[in-house]
Amino acid sequence: MCVNYKNVNVFKLIQKTDKKSHYDWVLLGAVAILVLSGLAFLASVLSVSGAADFQRDFVKQVLFGVVFGSVIAFVLSLVDYHFLLKHSRSFLFLNIGLLAFLAVFSLSAIISKNSVSSLISPLANLPVRPSAANGSLRWIDIGVRGFSVSFQPSEAAKLVLLIYFGSFIQLFDHKKGVSFWDLKKPIYSFIVCAVLIFLQPDLGTVLIIFTILLSALWVSRVSIKILAPLIIIVAITTFFLIANTDYRKARVQALNDGNSAVLFQVTQVKRAIQNGGLWGKGYGNSEFKKAKLIPFASTDAIIGVIGEEIGFVWTTAFLSLYLVVFWRGVKISREAPDLGGKALAIGIVVWIVSQAFLNLAGITGLVPLKGLPLPFVSGGGTALALNIISIGILLNISSHKLDKHS
Repeated sequence: MCVNYKNVNVFKLIQKTDKKSHYDWVLLGAVAILVLSGLAFLASVLSVSGAADFQRDFVKQVLFGVVFGSVIAFVLSLVDYHFLLKHSRSFLFLNIGLLAFLAVFSLSAIISKNSVSSLISPLANLPVRPSAANGSLRWIDIGVRGFSVSFQPSEAAKLVLLIYFGSFIQLFDHKKGVSFWDLKKPIYSFIVCAVLIFLQPDLGTVLIIFTILLSALWVSRVSIKILAPLIIIVAITTFFLIANTDYRKARVQALNDGNSAVLFQVTQVKRAIQNGGLWGKGYGNSEFKKAKLIPFASTDAIIGVIGEEIGFVWTTAFLSLYLVVFWRGVKISREAPDLGGKALAIGIVVWIVSQAFLNLAGITGLVPLKGLPLPFVSGGGTALALNIISIGILLNISSHKLDKHS
């Protein structure tokens, strides 16, 4: 089935989809448990912070992450996903503009040899301003100092580039062979975004985006003759960038360095999980949390608090929900009515599950630590909102599975 999504009326799409509401409720249930549990564990972690910090961080997570993300996800679950494919170029240009806004300051810091923080500090009173943390310029703050929301364009790039690739993949539905030249525009768009994200600097997100897009191309039957050179080029480039950058080499070497901050964080997470035993210390009773022994406990290291409070058995059951998300996502991709839907579905599920794996593997010392959030669970409004929004798209694709027989 080849869907023509030119000149599509959104309201007709909503009415059409509403009549065929065969949503994947198993997927929705698994994600709902992850999100609600994530809020509970985040509240537990933030409980050792001051009242003002707790209120600020938790309210942002609820309002921007859950409420805003859920509203957009609900709308996208009703609007035919071909509408997104149709407008993919607009989303891409907007995202590139936001990434370029941050890149200007990153490049200025490199050229002037000044710190990023010193360059952006004069902009602190503007309603829209760049924001840096740990030497990286990855956020745009929107709002006044009393209450502002941080938006991370590189997180949005994961979904935006996937949708843009999907709009091209959709055109291959009845094409026997796909050449490199058929993919040149989406590949060039990835290169542009990759360079802008790399300047933040953030090599890890670039690699995750590449993995997401690679999975979308693979499920779309793009030849290995095209994919293999792309993989080799990215692998060689990554090796070169790591080998010639001190702090990236240090991350790889950190797991064998007893004095490294990375190894300290990993060790503390392992000790916390071990302290929880089989059944845990009970909700809110994490001793490592109370003593503030786990760095970044509300973000990439939240599994340490979870493991200590609910124990190994319940933590394993909790993390198995990501396997449910993977199972249902693959099922939705296989049953999608066209290549665009298949590519979107598999890209979304690979994004969520691979990031969950890298978070858990990194924070437990199995792979070099990147500092990725645990999807649906870690603190971080942009990541949570986009994770929930992606599920809305998945649900919409699942509602079209009967189209193959219509």
